[in-house]
Amino acid sequence: MADVIVVRDDQLVGVAAPNSARARQALAAISATAKWETTEQSSSQQPSSENLFAYLKQNAEGGMPQNPFANQLVGAKTLRRSYHVPYIQHAPLEPRAAVAEWSGDRLTVWTGSQNPFGVRSELARAFHMPEDRVRVVIPDFGAAFGGKHTGECAVEAARLARAARKPVALRWTREEEFTWAYFPSRRSH
Repeated sequence: MADVIVVRDDQLVGVAAPNSARARQALAAISATAKWETTEQSSSQQPSSENLFAYLKQNAEGGMPQNPFANQLVGAKTLRRSYHVPYIQHAPLEPRAAVAEWSGDRLTVWTGSQNPFGVRSELARAFHMPEDRVRVVIPDFGAAFGGKHTGECAVEAARLARAARKPVALRWTREEEFTWAYFPSRRSH
């Protein structure tokens, strides 16, 4: 498509287009040709709400913590009960968004975050560059409720902008927010 730039950067495949409608059209025209290798765990169905507590308990990093008051309970009459509250997605008021622009070897990203210095560090690591060449601008954004402290969207926007050699605005849909955003039990860093 004449006005669309297709970007493939390692495992990221995306498009840069003049507007969202054209980007959706271009994405629909892309067909995946790579053979994806998955593990049994990653290819299995995600746990249902009914099974989520057992799944998280079984897969907790480092196992379940020991009761720090176990010694005080020795010989005491105790009553044990477990209560479960359904999982609720930890989602900010609005989905993640970022605008990224490269100027030579310098990167500027505008994104909503509660941790601008952490996002700057994440961008610097992603592009193997010193932090003093990365600028993160935090415009006013809606309530994030503790959910906007990582920079996945900022990194994606910067990768697309670098490959397209143009500024890129990236907005996750609510579906993408629920699928790819921060999930505490599966966070690796």
